[in-house]
Amino acid sequence: MDYFVIATRKTGGDESEISHYQYNTDKTSYGTIISKANFRNNVNLSTDRFYSLNLARGTQVECLWYKSTNGESFLKSDPNGTEKDNLLELPDC
Repeated sequence: MDYFVIATRKTGGDESEISHYQYNTDKTSYGTIISKANFRNNVNLSTDRFYSLNLARGTQVECLWYKSTNGESFLKSDPNGTEKDNLLELPDC
């Protein structure tokens, strides 16, 4: 399944410090808000794909799961280098 993160709740300036994601599976402006830990526990890492979808900018960037220094899983976007199109640039949820 494809998951599109359309908004984030940030507690700091790094993608590992995002506490919640608002996501959907159909690229709409509506979505479910879920904590980072619950989101990670409810997806299938071997088959699911994740994207940062900035509806205002019209950008979509693939995201992968990483581990922070304290062992917590988090999504990290892979910007294309031409503009800020990562998870931190998404609106707040």
